[in-house]
Amino acid sequence: MSSSNSLVSDASGLPEPISVDALIASMAA
Repeated sequence: MSSSNSLVSDASGLPEPISVDALIASMAA
């Protein structure tokens, strides 16, 4: 899994970059 801030921001729809840990935690929840 490549940690790309632009990819994460597009997926979440938020301009702020989200940490990979938070992303994984949200997926696991």
